[in-house]
Amino acid sequence: MKWLNKIIDFFKVGLTKENYITLKNEIQIENFKNLLFISNLASILTFLIYILSFWIKELEETKILFFSFSISLLVINLIARYFSRHTKHVIIYDVYAFMTLLIIYSIIISTHINSDKIAVAFIAFILSLPLFFIDLPYRMCIFIILSTIVFIINVLLFDNSSIRNIDIMDSIIFSIVSIIMSTYTIKMKFQNIYMKSRYHYFSETDVLTEMKNRNSFEHYINSIDATDNTYCIFLDVNGLHELNNIKGHKSGDCMLVTVAKYFKKAFGTEHSYRIGGDEFVAFVEARQEDDIIQDIKLLQDEINNEGYSVSIGFAKRKAYENLEGLVKLAEINMYEDKRRYYSHAEHNRRSSMN
Repeated sequence: MKWLNKIIDFFKVGLTKENYITLKNEIQIENFKNLLFISNLASILTFLIYILSFWIKELEETKILFFSFSISLLVINLIARYFSRHTKHVIIYDVYAFMTLLIIYSIIISTHINSDKIAVAFIAFILSLPLFFIDLPYRMCIFIILSTIVFIINVLLFDNSSIRNIDIMDSIIFSIVSIIMSTYTIKMKFQNIYMKSRYHYFSETDVLTEMKNRNSFEHYINSIDATDNTYCIFLDVNGLHELNNIKGHKSGDCMLVTVAKYFKKAFGTEHSYRIGGDEFVAFVEARQEDDIIQDIKLLQDEINNEGYSVSIGFAKRKAYENLEGLVKLAEINMYEDKRRYYSHAEHNRRSSMN
């Protein structure tokens, strides 16, 4: 049973189901790029063969075949482009349709047209095609096995008896090789995409609060054109330094996590950032100013109920003002709120002393 478990493990990609789901979009993008490149290349080559068939006698009988092949590839290419703009998750079906088309034509060339010659086209395609695309290994293996079965059936029906056994044996051997090669390659591609996604996540995410970090913030303000209805909310935590000194950094971290939780609740996660040790920034659009003020008041109340305090400033984008200027104005307003907070705290302290 150990050997069976090793075989099963070989066909696993080494990722959890949750990790695979999070990578599906990147996988489909990679498949789409490869599909367009290969289908474009195949369309050009088959069309050139079709043109050459008018002058080369040996290609004359394949004229209709390669013309229909070119049209079919063009259709698949157009379908892939359409779905890439609407529903990327169906790209994988287009990939299998493309591979099936190539396999069918390779079988026709290998067994119907060149029935007296060793099958080269089918072997070439069954070895190379699975290497260009990414899918769960067991599904790619099923495709290879089914393709080989169809090929063997056509060999038995149309191949010359002198090479029939050779073609069957070659198809079985090279299909096994293709399964091994494609499974190994797919696993490496999965791991590569996963590592890239993790690198991207950690480069743009604050690990403590699970919010977008300073790098993501800088990229956003330098690459996005704000609308006239864009608001910036700038939050600074009061008393973080004192809490770290008195109760330790673990208490300070707990404070930041709590503030981040309510900040994301108030303004969402897509454009909310932790840009410094105790500084948080969010951008919101298509909201009324009264709603922003109400959200800020609710946010401060929720944080106060947890035993913490924050200072918050906000600003609305002025005409022709970039996001950097908008953030600066919101920060100025935040410091005004912080000044009022410490002035009030000092007043309460003196009152208690008296």
